[in-house]
Amino acid sequence: MAGADLQAISLREVNLTGACLREALLCESNLFHAILEGADITAARLCHTNLINANLRNADLTAADLTDAVLKGANLEGAKMNRAILHGAILSGATVFRTNFEDADLRWADLKDCRWTPKPEADTDYILS
Repeated sequence: MAGADLQAISLREVNLTGACLREALLCESNLFHAILEGADITAARLCHTNLINANLRNADLTAADLTDAVLKGANLEGAKMNRAILHGAILSGATVFRTNFEDADLRWADLKDCRWTPKPEADTDYILS
């Protein structure tokens, strides 16, 4: 489904685990409670998309456009969101443990009540005996 035009359609609760949605057009689509775990969503356009409670665990959203997307309560654990555009995106209540936001544009994004975990220091990996 790479490059697919899936704009303004309902994919509520769909299971797209591991799917290839690279460069897909998903603007204004409804992905409420969708399962996109491990999906390749690189450079996809998801502006104004409903991703409330979606499972994006370990998904690759590198360089994806999520302008004004709603990701309330979404699971972004381990997701790659480097260079993603998140202008005005709503991530309140999302799980962002181990999420890579390197060089992501988070201007005007709502990060209220996100579940964050501090980045572990490389020299604090101890073996307990």
